[in-house]
This record gives sequence, structure tokens and C-alpha cells, in this order.
Amino acid sequence: PIAYLADVMGLGKTAQLIRACDLVQAERVTVVCPAILLENWRREYGRFSYVGLPVMLLRTGKDKVPAGPSVVIVSDALVHSDKVRKQLLDRAGDVLIIDEAHRVKDRRAQRTKATLGKWGLCHKVEHTWLSSGTPALNHAGEMYPFCVAAGLWKGPYDAPVGSFVLEYCETVRTQYGLKILGNRNADKLRALMAPVLLRRTLDDVPLDLPELLEPQTLYVQGDAKLLQDIEPETLEAIEHARLTGDWSLRETPAIATARRIIGAAKAGAVADLAKLELDAGLDRLLIFGIHRSFFDVLARELAAYGVGLLNGDTPKPERERLVNDFQNPAGTTRILLCQITVAGAGLNLTAASRVMMGEWAWTPAENDQAIARSHRRGQTRPVRVSYVSIAGSVDGRVSTAEGDKRKRLLELY
Repeated sequence: PIAYLADVMGLGKTAQLIRACDLVQAERVTVVCPAILLENWRREYGRFSYVGLPVMLLRTGKDKVPAGPSVVIVSDALVHSDKVRKQLLDRAGDVLIIDEAHRVKDRRAQRTKATLGKWGLCHKVEHTWLSSGTPALNHAGEMYPFCVAAGLWKGPYDAPVGSFVLEYCETVRTQYGLKILGNRNADKLRALMAPVLLRRTLDDVPLDLPELLEPQTLYVQGDAKLLQDIEPETLEAIEHARLTGDWSLRETPAIATARRIIGAAKAGAVADLAKLELDAGLDRLLIFGIHRSFFDVLARELAAYGVGLLNGDTPKPERERLVNDFQNPAGTTRILLCQITVAGAGLNLTAASRVMMGEWAWTPAENDQAIARSHRRGQTRPVRVSYVSIAGSVDGRVSTAEGDKRKRLLELY
């Protein structure tokens, strides 16, 4: 059987899954998760399991998977390696856990095929449990791999008649093909998934968390010289996407360049805002962003305050050291710069009650995930969040569209 634990962030999904493994007397457990969470899963398994199974991390394709009772933790970037996948299939097992399962939303991706595909690991175990506080990041179509693997949907993904997309997504035909603009029949999709998807909110499971204050937007003046490098046509394309809801954006390189320029143009102002609060006595600060050029400025400007960086280039041992130092009241890391795609999920960063979104994803759920690193179990203070935007710029207009998109996604589960 396949099931999805979709509790909102901060309700302790990891602990629940580990305890469930004990309850079904699982002896061979495979955990698939983002690379940054490998050590976290090993630590949490030792903390919450009463069984005492040996826990092994698979770090490279050369590592050997134990045949006997054990917990094997592998990154979703490595699980589709031929050697690793074969060993895991041969091992079979009792439970497969797919953490941050919104990362297996693309039916064509190798990690999705290796876990939920026709020949995936889910078919070689007794139980498959997916876990994410944000199952669909963009639209209902991202639930297709789960619905197929769980036996809820037998038809095709995209076809003129009887497809998942036509049943549950608002679409439009363009010169580039079928585009998904939103969701439809949300109540019907919820009913379809209800037997195997559990979602609880803070209202359902009160944790007495401190308040998450209403996010505010801080408008700053950006570097005008840098902003001149953005082509007017690119700004028009982004504005069109905001108005129509079609974020496919065929001019991908141009859009990416515009976002990088905007981030670099406001990096100095973000650093100045951080200095003001740190000088006023703020103890810990999380700053989320996307681009290397944005982080380079912040790391340089805030070096004297004690700054650490979690991005795709940060070695795994350094990631764990930085998180531990940040969480330690005696630690010297007062500011943690976090790339949303790397540090926006799974981590516990409750030492900070102040979050700045210097750059943010166009997908609301990714931003919510990032903020939940601070606002979760263990937090004792109200959490204050600010989105830093250049006055009159495109990122400000995009942020106003996030609320509507977030509401549409919450209709699905």
C-alpha cells in the first residue's frame, strides 16, 4: 500500500514516520530524501526509533547496501544511479519513505521513475510512505505520479480525452503546446486521494506554537545601474505571466537573467537592513535567496557579524556544522544565508525568529517551506517575516500574485 502524509510543516512528520516503521515491525527500511537531510534523518532515526536498527547513509554509487535488517538513507539525487537502484531493488524491504515528496512530481524525472515508476522501488516493498507539507507546488498535475503509483488513476497524464490533466487542471492550447494555468475539480481530486492522503494543520494538532506574524514587504532602492541591464521585453513577459497565470515563460534564459540582476541590485540594501537589526540586538537571522551573486554581496558585507552559507556548493560536513553552530546559543554564526532550493525544507532552524526573504521562489509553497524552518516545533518566540523588494520592480508585482496561487493550491488537499 502507498500513502501520503501531507501534514503542514512543523507537525513532526519525520518522527511520525519513524515511529510507524517501529509499529509495523519494519526490518528493512529505505529512506529517500534531499541530500541536505541525510544526516538529519540518521540523527532523527536514532532519536525516535525504539528498535535500534543500524542506520547507513549511501553517499556514493560505490557504497554497498546491507542485505540484513537496517535503515538505508539515500539522496533522491543518487537513488536512480544504476548501481544503487539495483542494490535497493534486490534488497526489497518492508518500508520505503520518500521525504520531501514534492520533488518526485515530474513523471519524466529519473528520481520519480526510480521510486514511483512502473519498475520503481515502491513495487518492491510492503509499505510506501510519501511525506511533504506541500504535495503540489504549482498545480494538480503534480499529483499524477502519486495517484498512479497508489492505483488511484489508470489513465494517461495528458491526452485529448480522459487524461489526468484535463480532469483536474485548467489548461490552454498555445503555439508551444498545452499549458496548465490552474486547477479544476479540486473537490473531486480530494475525494480521490482521501483514502490514502492524510493532511492535518495546526488547528487539527495544536502545538501551542508562537504566532507567525503577517509577512510584510520592505521596499528598498536597488542599484539603478544594474537594473538598466534588464530588457523591457523581458519585463513585459513577466508581467504577462502574472496577469494570465501562465508561468511557463518560454524566454527562460532571459527571465533567469532578469531575476539574477534584480537579486544583485537589492543585495546591498538587504545587507544594510540586516545590519540595522543586528546592531539593535537581534541574535539570529535567516536570509533566504536564490543566486550566487546575491549571496556573494551579503557574505562580504555581513562577514563581521558571523555569517554562514547553505547553498549547493556547501560541502555536507560544513552544512551540518553550520546548522549546529547556528542553533547553539553559544555559536558564532548569527546569520545563515540559505538558498531556497537547498535549505528551504527539512531543516530545523528555530534559533532564529526573524526571517528575511531577500529573493524568493515564484512557487508559494517553496517560500512557505523556507519560512517553516523557523516557525515549527521548538520555536518559542513569534516569527517575523519580511519580503525585501525593490520599489516598482517586477519581484514586487510577482509577490502580490503569490497569495492567489497559494489559495488555489490549498484547495487540493
